[in-house]
Formats: sequence, structure tokens, C-alpha cells
Amino acid sequence: MAELVDALVSNTCVFTDMPVRLRLRVHKNITTYKLGGYIFGSKKSSKLLEIKKYTLAKLFKGKGKWYVYYKAFNPATGKMHMFKDYYELNKKGQSHKERIAIANARIDAINHSLFSGNTPFVNQVANPMEYASLAESLDYIYEIKKVGIRLRSVQHYQNSIRLMKEYLNGSQIQVQAITPVFAQAYSDWLSTNKKYTNHSHNNQIRSMGTFFNAMIERNIVTTNPFKSVKHKPVDTGTNKPFTDNEKEKLKKYMEKHNPELLIFVKFIYNCGIRPNELVQLKVKDINWEFKNIQIEASTSKNRKQQSTDLPEDFFEEVQKCFYGLNPEFYLFSNALKPGDKQIYRNRVSEAHLRVLKACALDNMGHTMYAWKHTGAIAFIKAGGDPSALMRQFRHHSWEQTNVYLASLGLTRNINFIKKHPKF
Repeated sequence: MAELVDALVSNTCVFTDMPVRLRLRVHKNITTYKLGGYIFGSKKSSKLLEIKKYTLAKLFKGKGKWYVYYKAFNPATGKMHMFKDYYELNKKGQSHKERIAIANARIDAINHSLFSGNTPFVNQVANPMEYASLAESLDYIYEIKKVGIRLRSVQHYQNSIRLMKEYLNGSQIQVQAITPVFAQAYSDWLSTNKKYTNHSHNNQIRSMGTFFNAMIERNIVTTNPFKSVKHKPVDTGTNKPFTDNEKEKLKKYMEKHNPELLIFVKFIYNCGIRPNELVQLKVKDINWEFKNIQIEASTSKNRKQQSTDLPEDFFEEVQKCFYGLNPEFYLFSNALKPGDKQIYRNRVSEAHLRVLKACALDNMGHTMYAWKHTGAIAFIKAGGDPSALMRQFRHHSWEQTNVYLASLGLTRNINFIKKHPKF
């Protein structure tokens, strides 16, 4: 160590080995240096250069708990880190003399370990992503996060990484170099270059934020640069159903050109099943005795196991299509026919969009959820009980159902209508 410092200061120095710190006396003022993971510094008054590796353990006798404390140099942060050791010092029934004896033994053990060159950081595992690029870091976090999540989430994360790599265009910028300025530029690119809607834009920014939060947890980065990016305003409550004429037009087209898709949307219309749940259902999920469909917690949006009933007329259709098939078959696989492979949710949306375009009903704000809203309206207009709709749609409260019905224009303020005075 003395030779190491000689090379640094090029002055004659005296080296003194001490258990707590290494001291070097030099002939001129030296400020602070970092070398080989240690801090070199001096006090202006004594011109003393010190290399602090640790401080000796001492006992702290608090009103509540006792503990032994000491400090050790952390090469990862360049700072001294305090450790507190409560080892068997606060057991009930101990006398003061016993606690002192235990504390002294613990102090001796810690100091001996420190004097022998051991510190809590000696065997610290190196961060495998310390010098990784942003693209490499995203792939690393993706491999961790993809375990145990739904296929839809896996596809979303894959798409988010693909978009970011497209924006990077081959750049190997280190993940630690990503700043809020970079994050804002990416946000602008999504809106201006990719023409993303506000909703899609927010989803992508949220995904990047999720990735960076995971990196913070693993000490890859210290801050989340996407936290400062503001989400764009999104209209809520835009539940747009099909009119009766639109419904009949689409039904006739699908009967002729895509009967499999027609069965798919009938599940949404009759049962209120979400499209993402529907692509995960298997033949075994149909309860033929009770005429309902069991939706597992792993499939359901709200992570709760629930069931939804099959209306009588639709139950007969479901029987013709799926009864007697392999229980492990998905209801909708390739080409929207039963099979052993789960179809991607986006493939169904694309097929539905082609039908909308063929019927000149695209660009009108309709999604596959429109079939759910259309079914709800038909049920209420036929005299259906809103509480039955609440159960069928698996709403968690009457308030949620009431808000949903109001968004479809299916609630009336009777008291106001009858009692409002004439003008």
C-alpha cells in the first residue's frame, strides 16, 4: 500500500500499519483522492492522509434495545456504511451483567474479523448489468418478469421492447445514461412518428416505467427517468355499442364469411366475457350440467374465480360447437376453431377489424367490447333485471353496474322527470 501511495503523491512518506486505519504523513497539503476502491484524504490542520477501511465495533445501550455498531467502507458507493448487530442482546430475563458479557464477546468477534481483512462487502456479488446497454437491460428484466404472467402481458412487454429498440436504431447507450430528457424524447417520438393514440402512448410509457422500477430494485439504476413523463389525457366512459341495424349487418356478413368469429362475438354479447379471457378458455371450462362457464382466477381480469351463465338459446349453439371435444382444447385456436394452441388476442381483433371494414363500419370507434355493450342494452330493453346483469358481467358492486348502465344511457332519473316544474 505504501508503494501505491508513493506513486500517487511522489513525496517521502511514513507508513504506519494500524488496525482501524492506515496513516501516511506527507510534506504538503493533499486534498482527496480515490484509488483502488479506497478514499485518500487529509485534514488541513495536520496534513494527515488517511485511508479508512472500517471503524471498531462499539456498544450502544439504548433505552429500548442494545446493539453493537461499526462502520465499513463500501467500494460500490465510495462511502462508509454503518452496521447494527442486535445478536442476543435483548432477550427477556437477561441481567445487565449478562448483556455486557454478550456485547463484549460480540465486539471482540467483529473487531477480530475486521482486523483480519473481512468486511461485509468483500464477498459482494458483482452486478451483471453494471455496464449494460438499455436494450440489454430491457431484455434482462423481461426474462425475469415474463415468468408467471399472462400471455397478454408477455405480448405487451415484447411489443414495448421492440418499440424501444426501433427508437434506439442500434444505439448501445448505457442504461445508466438514460435521463428524463431521453424519456421525454421517446414520448414525443411515440406521438409524432408512430402516431400513437394517447391511450397507447400512456401504455408504452407505463411499461418503460415498470422496467426501470424493476432495474432500481436490482441496483442496475438509481432513478426512473420515465417517472417525469406526463401521461396524455384519455377520454373515459366511451362505451359505444352497435345499433340494431349495424348488429344485423355484421351478423349476416359473419354468417357467410366468418362463422367462427360470429361464435366468438356471441360469447361476448351473451355472456359479457372479455375478449382476453375468451381466448384463454378451454372446453373443460364449460359446465354442461349447470349451463355456465367457469372463469379461473388466472384467466379473469380481477384475479377472482367466477362463473357466467349461458342463455338457453345460446347454450344449444355452444353444445353443437364444443360438446364432446377434447377437454384440453381451447375454444378458439388457429382460425378461431377449437384446438390445442391458444390464439393471440390481437389476431382476433384483426379479424374483427376486417369485418368492420367490409361492412363500412370501421373508424367509428367500435371495438370488440361493443358486442358486450350491445348485449347489455338488449337485455335491459327486454325487461332484464340490472342486478342479474351485475352478476353476469361480474361487477364487484352495484355502483359499478350503475355507472356502466349510465354510460350506455340506460338509467333514468324518474324523480327528476316527474317532479321538475313546467317552465
